Amino acid sequence: MNSLRQRLMLTILVPMVALAVFLIWMRHAMAVRDVSELFDRTLGGLTMAVARDLDNAEAGDGLSEATLQLLREAWGGDVFYHASDVGGYFVSGYAYPPHTPTDLRGVTDKLVFFDGQHRGEPVRVARLAQQKTIHRYSLKSTDMTGLTAVTVWQPMARRDEYVWNSVKQAALAVAVLLVALALLLWFSIGVGLRPLTRLASAVGNQSPDDLSAVQEPVPQEASVLVERINDVFAKLRSTIESQGRFISNAAHQLKNPVAGLVLMAEATANAKTDAERLRRSQELVKASQSLMRVSNQMLSLERARHFANRETFAVMDLNAVAREACTRLAVQILNAGVNLDFEPSPEPAHTLGDPLMIEECVVNLISNALNHAGPHNTDIVVSVRPEAAHHLVVVRDHGLGLPNFTFERFGQLDDTNGTGLGLPIVQEIMAQHEASVRFRNAAPGAEVTLVFARAFL
Repeated sequence: MNSLRQRLMLTILVPMVALAVFLIWMRHAMAVRDVSELFDRTLGGLTMAVARDLDNAEAGDGLSEATLQLLREAWGGDVFYHASDVGGYFVSGYAYPPHTPTDLRGVTDKLVFFDGQHRGEPVRVARLAQQKTIHRYSLKSTDMTGLTAVTVWQPMARRDEYVWNSVKQAALAVAVLLVALALLLWFSIGVGLRPLTRLASAVGNQSPDDLSAVQEPVPQEASVLVERINDVFAKLRSTIESQGRFISNAAHQLKNPVAGLVLMAEATANAKTDAERLRRSQELVKASQSLMRVSNQMLSLERARHFANRETFAVMDLNAVAREACTRLAVQILNAGVNLDFEPSPEPAHTLGDPLMIEECVVNLISNALNHAGPHNTDIVVSVRPEAAHHLVVVRDHGLGLPNFTFERFGQLDDTNGTGLGLPIVQEIMAQHEASVRFRNAAPGAEVTLVFARAFL
């Protein structure tokens, strides 16, 4: 379900419908109780009236006209009765009353009520039984003692009709209320969602080139959404600006090497002697290799900026990562006449991160020390050290140091064969690991420190 309005309607109406069903059920239970009580009172009163008339009647007399009128006009419709005398002899009324349950037959001088059957229909029955003695009429006869019983009953259909009418009225009222509530909710939710509709229009009307903050006024509950949208716009704007700077700087960085390659290629083609052609070919190869390093490091920089997928993160030992970085560059450094020393931490240096990217950091720092420390640099030292809640990876050279050091993403190619991209790559990777970089002059030389949070196993 994609409609917010429908979600809100269902969220509110479904509990309301469930509550309505419960209330109707309660109303039915109360109606059954109340109607049963009223009907039983009517039956009880009629039973007492019939018993009174029969007790007071002389031989041959029946019920009084007043009692007969009550039976005809009783609440709930037709009422039937049966009267029996001592010995079970039929006295008046209908000949066959509903069957009395066995456990109620011995109850005397007290009205009892029960459900029964009469002519195949369910009925409600009231019964009053009394002890009575019939005195003898002659010396030869004897007194007779036994029960007299008056039974009055009424069909249950009329009672059920009263219950249904009562419940039907309640259900109709609840249904009208639910329909009115649904209409009111539909209108109210539409009014409440208008600020979000205006917000959607404001966002949709912004051009792809306009990533300024959305200023559309919204209710307090939706202000967080606007803040998140503006945060996304700000990050997107920053990313686009960063990419623009990268493309501009990359074009500037590659312009000179590409132009140099073209000139060297033309000079090689126009060389007059084989020796001159060979020399210029070697220079062309060297310039091509330099350009290839620039391209590779530019790709590494972009990969570092966008690798923020932490699925590759794992707990690693910085000693192993730094040792692998030194192994990768050992032959190149020794061929340059520089000593490379590795000093591991005396204890495991565990941190959370991407081992390949961290290794790329250390490789770039060692390459910077080799390419930019100057001709008098004799040693490069890579060490892993503990520090409070951190682990440090330190790369130090013994060269020129960092006079007037400023961080720039791109630097000009120089005779040290550097690309100027090593430190930017390091900074991007460290930012993705929520780690930091320190720079300082060590006199002699420069020292760059990578600071990682400890991972406790």
